[in-house]
Amino acid sequence: MIPEKWKKILLYAEFREGYKKIFFYYYPMDREEPVYSLDIPDLYTSKLTF
Repeated sequence: MIPEKWKKILLYAEFREGYKKIFFYYYPMDREEPVYSLDIPDLYTSKLTF
């Protein structure tokens, strides 16, 4: 799910009756800024080869 090596993940998960929310941030090995989980498709789709 994470397309590169990472050093730390911050996970948020919330479950209630009729409601679920999950997202995470990860810190890539080569950068100090975190990447938001929902940004992964936008950041890496153009790098995929089929």
